[in-house]
Amino acid sequence: MAGTARLLCRLTRGDSTANDTPITLATCDGSPGQDWTVTTSGTLQVNGKCLDIYRDEKTNHAPVELWTCTGGANQQWQATGAGPLVNPGSRKCLDDPKLTTSSTQLEIYTCDGSANQQWKIPRPYRSAARPAASGEAPARVCPPALTPRSNLPTT
Repeated sequence: MAGTARLLCRLTRGDSTANDTPITLATCDGSPGQDWTVTTSGTLQVNGKCLDIYRDEKTNHAPVELWTCTGGANQQWQATGAGPLVNPGSRKCLDDPKLTTSSTQLEIYTCDGSANQQWKIPRPYRSAARPAASGEAPARVCPPALTPRSNLPTT
């Protein structure tokens, strides 16, 4: 689907702040549920909660959800700015199992470099390798948030 102008963002259903809220794909609209923050601690946060692997599972197809931030291994993510988002504890990638279908719940899956594991994080991206400078705000992820690279318009 490269070359299409349709962009999809990660979304919390209904801009929810409740634990167990599924993380799904939706058309980018700038709503609060798409305003993800990449933190210097390695978590991805929205609405005061973290992107979390359900029950700290490490198997393929484990769903991701919104959960109170604990700093646990199931809430840690590594990225390079454009490419896969890897959970180091499971060594699995954030995955869109239906490749850009709105309302699809995201999951983790063995990293294979496929298009459904490619995510774009707007610069500046900060990680443990490039933490925020003293007084520097965390990087904002949306809009548009974590857009599957296969949907980005070609230039």
